[in-house]
Amino acid sequence: MSYTRQEIIVYAVIFIIIASGVAIYASGALTNQSISVSVRLARLNASQITYPYQLSRFRVYVNNTGNSQIKGLVLETYVNGKQLQTFTVSLQPKMGAEINFTYDTYPVNGTYEFQAIADPAHLLDVQNRSTATGTYSIAVSPPQVPDVYTSIPNANVSVTQHFSFLPNGLAASLYLSNMYKNQNIFTELTDNNSKLLFATFRSLIVSRAINSTSGAYIKYKNSSTAYTAWIQGIANLSFIYAIASTFNFPESNVTTQGEKTLYIKLDNESSFCAKYDRGWTKLFEYDNASRSAQTCVTLASTDYNSTITGRTLSALTNDTSLQGYFYHNSTPIGFSVTAGNATGAMEMVDNRYGIFTGYVRENQPTFDFSAQNLTCQGTVSVAGNVSMCTNKVAALNSSSAFVLMNSTAFNRNHTFTMYSLVNSSTSSGAGQNDAYLLSSLGVNGLAQWTPETTNYFTCSFNTTSLSCNPKNFTINASTGNAIAKLVIRNGFTGFIRLNSIGCKFFSSDENTLLSTVVPAGNNATVQFNCRASSLGSIVLPSYNLYLNYTLDNIVHSVNGTLNENS
Repeated sequence: MSYTRQEIIVYAVIFIIIASGVAIYASGALTNQSISVSVRLARLNASQITYPYQLSRFRVYVNNTGNSQIKGLVLETYVNGKQLQTFTVSLQPKMGAEINFTYDTYPVNGTYEFQAIADPAHLLDVQNRSTATGTYSIAVSPPQVPDVYTSIPNANVSVTQHFSFLPNGLAASLYLSNMYKNQNIFTELTDNNSKLLFATFRSLIVSRAINSTSGAYIKYKNSSTAYTAWIQGIANLSFIYAIASTFNFPESNVTTQGEKTLYIKLDNESSFCAKYDRGWTKLFEYDNASRSAQTCVTLASTDYNSTITGRTLSALTNDTSLQGYFYHNSTPIGFSVTAGNATGAMEMVDNRYGIFTGYVRENQPTFDFSAQNLTCQGTVSVAGNVSMCTNKVAALNSSSAFVLMNSTAFNRNHTFTMYSLVNSSTSSGAGQNDAYLLSSLGVNGLAQWTPETTNYFTCSFNTTSLSCNPKNFTINASTGNAIAKLVIRNGFTGFIRLNSIGCKFFSSDENTLLSTVVPAGNNATVQFNCRASSLGSIVLPSYNLYLNYTLDNIVHSVNGTLNENS
């Protein structure tokens, strides 16, 4: 058969089209490779009871059950639908691979569903996708209820304190105990002569290994002391071993209640232990003043009958006059209760202004209300019937950008103490904030503080012939205004008459009339109002003074300032 030239061209075009289609099909077949794969997910420590933040180890078994090689197979792991990790493997025909991963951030008890999925994006032609997914469920058990007094003896107690902190609360307490050694509320909480336990805390905070902690210490009548701390987080025994090894104490391992326990002899009286038990890493430190054979191993081996926790907590909560004392509109980061001759409770909170601690304690039966010195060496803030005395607390490091302010008020039954760790630029507002808080309770019978001459504020005028010295500065927390009392000295050679004085943050549109005559070289005490102006209840670090006086029958005006000391 013969073809014309036109027929040959037509057939050639048809052949090219068919060949191209075959090539495109072949190319698509290679891209959408048909594979057969199986995935199985297993837990390596499956016999272990799982608690929040405890480490789980997994292994993924992925097998190529087909007859062709698989290159670049993507495998992803998930927990409760949330992606964890991504892996890539290449597999020869009829061969497999093992992939390990861990998980240790169970936040609460409950059921956690883990998955390992091959080709999760469906880029390949997987023959049976049901075999390309491996699953494993873990039931995370609730941890032991944190009654820390089950870890230490409850008899013959002289004084005790127990606490509960989130990580930033514990970090704040450690910072405050280091910076302000003379404030027992912080040093007793996180130091108290512990040789190793709280040093371990500091290292764990830096390592971000703690999610929450509860603890207690007891001072016994024979002068012995026991500490315990229960930690939840990734701070397992491996962390504790690593930290303890840096202190060069002799270490040994013992078994308590079937659990591996770290034991360290600190000296002839003191010992340190650590073990993992029912969802907590438990730390113990025991200072045995009697030098008997009892060590922290005894504590770690015993579940004591807890008789303290409920009693200390109810001592304050049953007093309706104290309900609502602690801070609102803030994030609680720590709480503690102290019991002994008197009971006290402390709450620490965090907000955008700083860290604040409220502490209330019962006054001891021997407390003599009428004999108390009510002279305030700092600033007095008033809100309703509440009078609070606020002072700066001296820090060991004066270069810190933060200031700790301490406010105190009391009646016959209770003493109220508030600490404000704030930037130095906002420290003036601490007393007012504290007075507002306490006034909201309607507590009756509070003592009224009297200001005294102090160097808390300084004043000056823009002339060398007039000098001044603050006698007191009393802030009304309800209005943000203050009453100031100054001693003004006449340095001129003749007498002067003080006509008026203004005190305000911006400008003086309200003056206090004086009409006080001051002979040359003499002093006069004047009292006047300082207005906080539109800044409301914020205590200002500096006020402007405007003094009008007459000298030699000529009226003069001079400016000045009333400043808070830095």
